[in-house]
Amino acid sequence: MKYFYVLLLCFFSLGTYTLSAQEVKKVEKSSVNNLKKLVKKGARINLTENGSSFTSFSAGIQFSYRNMKMNPGTELADTGEPISNHQDFVSRRTRFIVFTNIENRFFMFVNFGTTNSAFYNNHPQTGMYVHDFWGKFRIAKNTFIGGGLHMWSGLSRYTMVGGLLQMSLDFPVTQFPNVNTNNQLNRQYGAFLQGRLGNFDYVLSVNQMMMPKDSKLIKTDNEILELNKAGLAYNRYVSGFTYKGYLSYSFFNKERLTVPFKAMTYLGKKGKFLNIGAGFNYGADASGAIANKGDTKITTYDQLVWSADVFFETPLANNSALTIYGVYYNANYGPNYLKKVAVMGAFASGGTSLNGPGIAEFNFGTGDMTYFSIAYVLPKNLTIAGNELMPYYSNQYRRFDGLNDSSFQHDFGLNYFIAGNKIKLTAQYSTRPIYSKESRSVDEYLGAFQFQLQFRI
Repeated sequence: MKYFYVLLLCFFSLGTYTLSAQEVKKVEKSSVNNLKKLVKKGARINLTENGSSFTSFSAGIQFSYRNMKMNPGTELADTGEPISNHQDFVSRRTRFIVFTNIENRFFMFVNFGTTNSAFYNNHPQTGMYVHDFWGKFRIAKNTFIGGGLHMWSGLSRYTMVGGLLQMSLDFPVTQFPNVNTNNQLNRQYGAFLQGRLGNFDYVLSVNQMMMPKDSKLIKTDNEILELNKAGLAYNRYVSGFTYKGYLSYSFFNKERLTVPFKAMTYLGKKGKFLNIGAGFNYGADASGAIANKGDTKITTYDQLVWSADVFFETPLANNSALTIYGVYYNANYGPNYLKKVAVMGAFASGGTSLNGPGIAEFNFGTGDMTYFSIAYVLPKNLTIAGNELMPYYSNQYRRFDGLNDSSFQHDFGLNYFIAGNKIKLTAQYSTRPIYSKESRSVDEYLGAFQFQLQFRI
């Protein structure tokens, strides 16, 4: 109880500290301007007097409140209590980044932090780990070679978007083939070639498949035989490489080449963009299946996903802007391949639908997928305190061979940018399809609301 009185006293003390309306306005304006300058500048140590070599430091967090309708038959994992709705606070991402540029010829990038930390993790303190660790050399004016644990992976623009550089609240996940199966959050150890030739930007990489021991998502050939499910492909343990690439053409402004992470909106601050691209992700013999029940030998399948996409952004009158992105994916993981994902869904168990418990849904499968988003930065005279407001809408279409119905999902959101894309608040309502076990068709759509704070420097 004493903590309540201390908190009450703090609020009372703050309430008694007042300024005139004019003074408040001056302080707020000065504070906001200083905030934006500091956030934009970031932290940097010059290694040479002229600043041609330097090391920069940045950090970021995404913290969310979620309120979600549960899949049918969901129970709390710890107690077995049936739940139809769940709400929580979660830390989606924390990131700490160190970037070094030596004479604009050698570059090193280190990115470490946490992903998906919540109250139901095994330990209150979730361990930090390295997400990226790579270096690259400039071998020609706009040509680089490099290697390490990296995300120079291609497939699509959205595959190379940083977690803190999105336009909507979060990724649709489908743009990361086999995420966290034979890779670590879409990263793998490998070598890459990237650069620019005229208006073409390109990246090609060859990477080692990750094969974590005792993975629930990867099967040995014997396990596939023991499952004895005909015509159903699984990820299999295989020692091999993945090959990835992405080629894009810029009609107007060009983007940076230093890091792989693209931005999904510049809020109209960097001029006009129209980029079209295509990419691929290939892994030989990465899937396996039996043709008939009782078979004693599996058939292996190559995994191939290819895409085509377009990104458009243009500034409009009175500091407004329009952003549009669309992408098509064609995926072949083998016959009737399906994979479900439940982002931070370990609190749930049970489930009576084909989806399973909690918020699980089918994000991956052999078939076709599209993603479309559109956003509009409101004119300055309609915004709050001169900060940008951006309503947006996105949808996903998925047609998987292993399901009898396609799905069409929607996101409705609003961004409030306090200091550009570095400090922002986002609210989003999303839908997901629920599939029947009996018919493998869509029974209904359920919703989820999220509110997120993002801060990065």
